[in-house]
Amino acid sequence: MVGTLAGWDQHPFQQTVVDGYSTHLQWTRPAYNCWAAIRGRPHLPKPGEAFRPLMAALPVVENNDPRLFEALLDTLLARATKRPCDYLMIGLHETDALLPVVLGRATTTYVTRLYYACWEDGDPLRIRLDGRPPYLELGCL
Repeated sequence: MVGTLAGWDQHPFQQTVVDGYSTHLQWTRPAYNCWAAIRGRPHLPKPGEAFRPLMAALPVVENNDPRLFEALLDTLLARATKRPCDYLMIGLHETDALLPVVLGRATTTYVTRLYYACWEDGDPLRIRLDGRPPYLELGCL
């Protein structure tokens, strides 16, 4: 095995439902959705409908090979088109060597802060962290 990348459809048990849009988005959403259909981009759901993301999990490749990761990503995206999913979401740390591959394809990015925290009995484990990029599992957040 030289790499892994899984897709996790959590829609049956975890959903983000649109409650409503601002006045501006309420009026422009139909035009945006037409543009998105032409461009092959995801649409904005109607109020009361859920976003349908596919969560990417376990993005690991031997020697952080970007070509291998691109092949795995292409395969996952091709399979995602056969599912009722509108978005592929993947979480990578800013120091992850695979991040440039994702940024080259991303339509939207979300940057946040990551904090390490533990109880006193977890401090020995925290001290042993060796500087590798942390693994971010969006499906568990």
